[in-house]
Amino acid sequence: MSNYFLTKTWGFNPSNHPILGFGADGAIKSYLRDSDDESWVLIAATANDNSLPEEQGRLLGMVKLGRNQVDSEAVLNLIKTEIKPSDRDTEGRYRWPYGLPMLEAYAFDGKPKLKDLFGHGLAGMVWAQTARDISIDSSMPENSIGIIESLPKTKCFIHDIPEFNKVKYQQEMLAAGRGRSITGPGPSSERSAGICKDGNPVVYMLKLTGHSEQSIYKIGYSQNLDRRLKELNKGLIYGITGLQWEVIREQAHISGIAAYTCEQLIHERLKTHLVSGENEIYNLKEKVIESEFNSVIADVDYMFPEIQQKYSDNFNDISEIGLEKTYP
Repeated sequence: MSNYFLTKTWGFNPSNHPILGFGADGAIKSYLRDSDDESWVLIAATANDNSLPEEQGRLLGMVKLGRNQVDSEAVLNLIKTEIKPSDRDTEGRYRWPYGLPMLEAYAFDGKPKLKDLFGHGLAGMVWAQTARDISIDSSMPENSIGIIESLPKTKCFIHDIPEFNKVKYQQEMLAAGRGRSITGPGPSSERSAGICKDGNPVVYMLKLTGHSEQSIYKIGYSQNLDRRLKELNKGLIYGITGLQWEVIREQAHISGIAAYTCEQLIHERLKTHLVSGENEIYNLKEKVIESEFNSVIADVDYMFPEIQQKYSDNFNDISEIGLEKTYP
């Protein structure tokens, strides 16, 4: 179940105001401490003249926020959103300088009244000073989350800012990693282990064990890493050779094309270390291959459609054909 926070502000328009601003450093730190990247923030309009008369005291929308703080005023200037004189203090400073980017946004149909939803209008400045967790606020009804989740809503357009897209993709990748089934031993202090069995595409790094003279690794992507590992090890005849592939790293992806693109970007970085005659097997130090693997994952370039397009001609969707990709 997602966590829901609520804040009161002057309005809700992600198309020209794609950030949620906080007035104090302590307020944004408090929200980041108490929330996670799956949390939603409910946006309610204040009951004063700063909000449009038809929106005052109503629930307007909800947003999922990035975790990296931005300069609110700089973002608004970048996209040429006008800052009203009333949005500045007596010294000319923007009142909500500490911003978090909106990554996903929904408007509640009909803009329901707060009193109708919660039995009161959430009076007081505390709701305007920060975003409060409604599940632990004593003034909210016990079924407040159920009330929110039952409301009809419409997805909103958010002003496109490339830097925000990268934050969004990073959080989507974190969510993909958390949302899949894992079997096998838990991660050690040095590396992440486990095998994906639920059909989600993963990019993996395998190490050939039992080979004492050289460090051999394999990079690939699979819809079922458990099955793929068994297939690869079957031909090694472990009982005779003592060799077998073991999972060193894996990263779940939200789509096959993202996984394939990620795999290709890793291959491009490692091509000088290819084993002769092989397409995805490498001979190099573990710290080097882990560094390149982690760097590609963190960059999330493989999530951008324009990057995926470069590799789409050679992509076979293994989720549809039920097979692993192969090389000639």
